Amino acid sequence: MERPNVKQWVVLWCGAIWIVGSLLIAGDSVVRSSIAGCVITALLFLQLGGKRGDSQQSRRAALSGLPPTSDANLEAVKPPLADAVPAVESNPAGAIAPTAQQTPGPSGVGGWLVPLVIGMLLTPILNIYLLSLYGEIWTDRWFFTLTIAGGIFSGWSLFVALALLNRWPSAPKLAQAQLVSSLIFGTGIAVLAVVSAGVDISESAPTLIGSFLGTLLWVSYFNKSRRVAATYGPMPPGPIRMGHANVMGLAAGVLVCLISLAVAHSRRQVWAEFHSESGHYEVEAPGQARASTLENGITQEAFGNDVRGFVISNATLTPENADAQSYFRNVRNAVVAKLKGTIIRTSSVDLNGYPGNEFVATFPGNGVTGDLRGRIYKTDSEGFLLLVSGPQGGRTESDADRFFRSFRIEP
Repeated sequence: MERPNVKQWVVLWCGAIWIVGSLLIAGDSVVRSSIAGCVITALLFLQLGGKRGDSQQSRRAALSGLPPTSDANLEAVKPPLADAVPAVESNPAGAIAPTAQQTPGPSGVGGWLVPLVIGMLLTPILNIYLLSLYGEIWTDRWFFTLTIAGGIFSGWSLFVALALLNRWPSAPKLAQAQLVSSLIFGTGIAVLAVVSAGVDISESAPTLIGSFLGTLLWVSYFNKSRRVAATYGPMPPGPIRMGHANVMGLAAGVLVCLISLAVAHSRRQVWAEFHSESGHYEVEAPGQARASTLENGITQEAFGNDVRGFVISNATLTPENADAQSYFRNVRNAVVAKLKGTIIRTSSVDLNGYPGNEFVATFPGNGVTGDLRGRIYKTDSEGFLLLVSGPQGGRTESDADRFFRSFRIEP
């Protein structure tokens, strides 16, 4: 096994620093950040391996006791009779000039092209999955924009994958354009989330950095790879032509949009009146209620889905909860601390003479910051906690207002 060169050592140390930094600051994204660092480090390590043919040739010559076979050495060891032979025209008319024997290099769609092509072929399926997780239809103002963009990039990825598989001469340039445009689109979405929704940029920073380095690596690969140079142009193209690929890419993009909208629509839930079994309150909420009892005896009703949740907790108070402000503060802090969130603001509210407290907070979610809105009410014998959560920048505020306005405590 050859020793790493200087550039490979630099890549290995940078990869180690990346992984250690991920363990310290990546938080919930530590797994994805570490995997991305390992993959990028491995690809750069292999890409920067360089050519060792000359050093290996010199090593073999040293072991055999002969000088390296350079042009100068060949001239030096030329037999004496060679000078006595009259010069002959090197390329007479009609003669076929001999070619130097060359070692055949890699060609065809293989090697590092395989994972890239597979990723592009799977892009439509991944976009459907991601868009279906993003939210339900009508609940986020950017849902339609992201759905259309996801369809466009799905069709474009399929088109480029077909170009690579069919060895079109223009396929490397198309792939580079696809990689760069995907990076620009992802960066634009992250900036949009920061500007319009107040999302913390540090949460998506590891992903953006990994995407930038990955794009830089793949673009460099298409420029320097011997396999790419020997495949796209020298080899004959495959059976699929540009017209067929255009039709398949367009069909894939439309299909991604329609399926994503259908999945999002199926997640939409109708609001309906709900009366608690104990008869102490009523509320209007989306979907069916899911009742549960917590370990401390608190009863809980949950509504909504995994995108936007609605919860009402009902507890019997003890004499220790006589002070309303202390009760509000303790419940509010306990809820936010459990979610590892941050309180943005609080205010006092009133419900038909019952004192209450409203608070707004944010909490870290799976790759996106969540909104949390809550209200706490207290009667002489009971306490009520109302919570609404959802992705930041969506309709959490308007849904929470509707949920809170519909809540009634029954005597």
